[in-house]
Amino acid sequence: PLLTTAGRLHKDFPHMNIINHAQDGAKLAEVYKQISRAEGYFDLMLIQAGANDILFFTSFDQALKDLERVLVSASEKSDVIVILSGGNFAHIPGLPPLLAYPYGIRSGTFLKGFQDTAEKYGAHFIDLYDPIDSNDFTDEAYYASDGFHLTGKGYGVWYEKIFTIIVEHTDLLTE
Repeated sequence: PLLTTAGRLHKDFPHMNIINHAQDGAKLAEVYKQISRAEGYFDLMLIQAGANDILFFTSFDQALKDLERVLVSASEKSDVIVILSGGNFAHIPGLPPLLAYPYGIRSGTFLKGFQDTAEKYGAHFIDLYDPIDSNDFTDEAYYASDGFHLTGKGYGVWYEKIFTIIVEHTDLLTE
């Protein structure tokens, strides 16, 4: 638990009350429902979503519509929204080699659309896409034994980017 995003947040921001509404396997349409059910107003809303839409073939247009709904709902509950999705799917060791390249293209297209949509709604998008020819995130030490999900080391790379956004755009570190 200490190497998860929530565990790292708790360590760096011990005064922060962390509420996790996430459900494994959720697509953006389900994330919208999770955020809609959340009660209260939050200093920060961190949303990790969209990877399952990429992986399980939600259409690009539908994913962007669902993301817009997520961001509208989130903006009603927080002034600071940070969103991230998966990185370049071409690097995922659990994908058969024949699927790696098309999934790399698909993830790049979706992540660019997610970034543009996030900017439109004033959300901070964390770009995790490494180009197909990049070796930055191909080390298998970043991936769990299933070849899809990240290890603590992999989530640590993502968390550094999350931490930077929080420090730059909130005063949560000083509270």
